[in-house]
Amino acid sequence: WGPHPHPGVPTLTPQIPTWVSEGPSEDEAVCVNCGNNSVGERCEGCRPGFFLLDGVCTRYRGVPRA
Repeated sequence: WGPHPHPGVPTLTPQIPTWVSEGPSEDEAVCVNCGNNSVGERCEGCRPGFFLLDGVCTRYRGVPRA
């Protein structure tokens, strides 16, 4: 066994039934495979080239020229 790839996910067998039936606490929860161009432990940020606009990661298209 090495370090667990997802901190907060229990690795000890006795903890698994409790974790699966109840889930982690809100403070311990970690997102896996964020979607919609979001990133972070809780999908709270945006991928490079995107910014958060009205709760959605939106592609940066540059500043329009006048």
